Amino acid sequence: MLVVLGDPDFFGRFGFRPSTDFGIVGEEPAWEHLFQIRTLAAYDPSVQGEFIYPEPFGGI
Repeated sequence: MLVVLGDPDFFGRFGFRPSTDFGIVGEEPAWEHLFQIRTLAAYDPSVQGEFIYPEPFGGI
């Protein structure tokens, strides 16, 4: 899956949906409406939980 943090109106055009539709939450609850996912061919619906940004990307 691809994960983005951005405007739902913009990224929705490219097939992104709210992360909560997939059982995934971000580190910052205030950003929930901006946290989005687009699945890929190998998507496994059993992958769920909290998404944590790696340190190089400024993990909160």
